[in-house]
Amino acid sequence: MDQNIVKKPRFLRILSDFHMHSDHSGDSDTPMEDQIRAALSLGLSSVCFTEHLDMDWPYQNTPDLAPDTFDLDPAAYRQEYLRLRGKYRGRLDIFYGVELGLQPHLGDRLKAFAAAHPEFDFILGSTHVSRQMDPYYSIFFEGRTEEEAYRTYFTDSLLSLRAFHQIDSYGHMDYVVRYGPNQDRFYSYERYQDVIDPILESPWRSTRQDFPKACPSAIPVPGSSAATGRWAAVRSPSALTPTPRPVSPPASIPLPPS
Repeated sequence: MDQNIVKKPRFLRILSDFHMHSDHSGDSDTPMEDQIRAALSLGLSSVCFTEHLDMDWPYQNTPDLAPDTFDLDPAAYRQEYLRLRGKYRGRLDIFYGVELGLQPHLGDRLKAFAAAHPEFDFILGSTHVSRQMDPYYSIFFEGRTEEEAYRTYFTDSLLSLRAFHQIDSYGHMDYVVRYGPNQDRFYSYERYQDVIDPILESPWRSTRQDFPKACPSAIPVPGSSAATGRWAAVRSPSALTPTPRPVSPPASIPLPPS
């Protein structure tokens, strides 16, 4: 073989996006139909909208946000969802989901909400708040080393999952790393394995036995335990939602050599 030839890595092609937001979420102004059109243009076969609902958001620590930013109007959301699902039937499978902001003290409220809304096809759990602060804001990192801040966030993520585990997938587990002083410069799975593995091994479970197999909820992490089959939901390139928060684009996931 010619040693000058560099083999290009193969990449996993994402056919479904089960982490999408529209103007029904407080941090997006993209109409639902624009997201659907983007998904079609990218050749996706299915999508699921997961609009934000963050109960007990610490607005006192996020003064730039209106006090209802992360509330959700399920009735208005579902009405538009049903209209668009019918309009695009046969062209794109569109599912109805919600992204619930998890905090350790919200277990009972989240369980009550989920029980009151069995119409959701997909429940995505995420940790946006740790110790009454959103890591997007630098105040979260004040008085802590970067490692202490990351470990605090991961600890609260685990406590939140223990309080409420009726979810179908857990989103952006490394949310805190996006906003750390050095972001991922000194971050690695191995360095935080002792706090990451318990999250991956948390007994979250879906009650939806017939959920479409297209759901991208099993992305393994190199070097971790067998529990990584539960790894967090992956956003595909169709996630065009504008947001005031600078989020790095997701990296493609290399497949192992054939």
